[in-house]
Amino acid sequence: MSSNTSYAQLRVDPYDLERVEVLRGPSSVLYGQNPPGGLVNMTSKRPTETPFHEMQLSGGSFDRIQGALDLSGPVTGRDDLLYRIVGVVRGSGTQVDHVDDDRYFIAPSFTWRNDVTSLTFLSHYQKDETGNAMQFLPYEGTVLPNPNGQIPSERFLGDPGYDNYEREQFCRWLCVRACVFPTRLKRGKIFVMPM
Repeated sequence: MSSNTSYAQLRVDPYDLERVEVLRGPSSVLYGQNPPGGLVNMTSKRPTETPFHEMQLSGGSFDRIQGALDLSGPVTGRDDLLYRIVGVVRGSGTQVDHVDDDRYFIAPSFTWRNDVTSLTFLSHYQKDETGNAMQFLPYEGTVLPNPNGQIPSERFLGDPGYDNYEREQFCRWLCVRACVFPTRLKRGKIFVMPM
């Protein structure tokens, strides 16, 4: 990612990831416009055939509290329709006064399938409410003594009503997987090879 456009980049909540794959070295340029140093492929969670239900509650420093939910499986009474709902809600402060780290995230996905085709609809909505925690405090007063006194490391140097950052992002994807095999003629009948 380019450092001059990092604020406009899509942010991925790690709880929504099924796996992370790293392709290192020059071979990564075979997959599009990538730097020769490597490529990171992040795969979203997909609906599962077996029922899966998970709930998490965690807490941490700076009054951090986060709840997460992951539900998946076949729709009741329909073997051809799968669902998955992933969600995260977080409320948290940070080391810097007036800078929160709040997130609201939901990612529903559905898969319809038959013997030869599957259609998967992936989507997500994410809202982040935060601020700029990089305060660039002066060297004198934080590391070295200052005649005016010590500057606390949690000091916010901006205007809380102005220096905030809100991001709202959403995505919709439709993945089609169709297994088409050539037909063969056998004893005068056409059949499609099974998957």
